Amino acid sequence: MLAKALVSEFVGTFAICFVALAVKANLGEVPGGLLGIALANGLVVACFATAAGPISGGHFNPAVTIGFWVVRKMDHLRASTYIGAQLAGAVAGSFFASSSFTNDPNVAAKGLSAVELGSTVGAAFVAEIIATFMLMWVIYGTAVDQRQPKFGALYIGLFVAVGILAVGPISSGAMNPARWFGPAVVTGDFSALTLFVGGPVAGAILASVVYSWFLKEDANKKPEAIE
Repeated sequence: MLAKALVSEFVGTFAICFVALAVKANLGEVPGGLLGIALANGLVVACFATAAGPISGGHFNPAVTIGFWVVRKMDHLRASTYIGAQLAGAVAGSFFASSSFTNDPNVAAKGLSAVELGSTVGAAFVAEIIATFMLMWVIYGTAVDQRQPKFGALYIGLFVAVGILAVGPISSGAMNPARWFGPAVVTGDFSALTLFVGGPVAGAILASVVYSWFLKEDANKKPEAIE
């Protein structure tokens, strides 16, 4: 049922954004610093993707959904409603995270910002493309490809952690437009739209096209829509 899938996407994206902002707000208290932040983000993705796998597939990421839609693994209605649920969950998660930290009411402003990182926007944009490309590749190889054993959610979460460790100091390692959109709505700052929407979407589309056309089990069969 589509309604159940949408609830699942909302709750999963809510959790991801809430945890992302919570660990960012407690940056000085997170054991291991960047490593602790990476593990927290990766583990919440792994846990909720495992829980949502049979219901919605556990996207929680508009870039992932768009990647599937481009290669016709999702129809227009399902893709658009998934994205709507993800963005709504991101806003709700970011709002409640900001409201929960009474000692830091501006916690959402610590979400994702290329300016505070001291890197160039160009470098951050490329980092988001590459990191999201690799994330989408892992999704296809571990969760979509029928030739693999179904432990995909664990590996996807692990790569989210690896991606944050690799490009976190450059672009925050978002790899997910929803992780930017939630804090952006709460703070009213949409200045990094191109970076955190364009980069992940480009990376996800590129990985989807390459994997679907060249590495799928039946290389002679074009991608088909799933109902």
